[in-house]
Amino acid sequence: MSIVQHSWEHPAAGGQSAPKRQARLQRQWALAAVRAPVWFVLLATLCMFGLLFAFERVVHDGVEQGQSRNRAIAEHADRFWRCNTLHGIGPRADCHAQLTADHAAAATTQGRAEAATAKTLQAAR
Repeated sequence: MSIVQHSWEHPAAGGQSAPKRQARLQRQWALAAVRAPVWFVLLATLCMFGLLFAFERVVHDGVEQGQSRNRAIAEHADRFWRCNTLHGIGPRADCHAQLTADHAAAATTQGRAEAATAKTLQAAR
């Protein structure tokens, strides 16, 4: 081994010539260049599907909440219409009072449920 070595002559090369070592290194770099984007693409695809799934869940929950709200509004309107069809001021007033009490109870229950959900979300953070 000479004291002055060229950059392509490494003493641990095991007797390989410089062109063979260079070809082997080029193959390794080519394989590494192929592998790196594949893993990156797979990871990006997985993240994209995760975000799409989360978006789908949010939209689905929003649609269900809207449908539930619409059903509640329709039920309230139907009950209100039925109260208005009663004959006499007394039965109509009693029906409206019951409707108002039911609506207040439902709002209280919904408020408790929303508070419990908010508390759960805060505990999860």
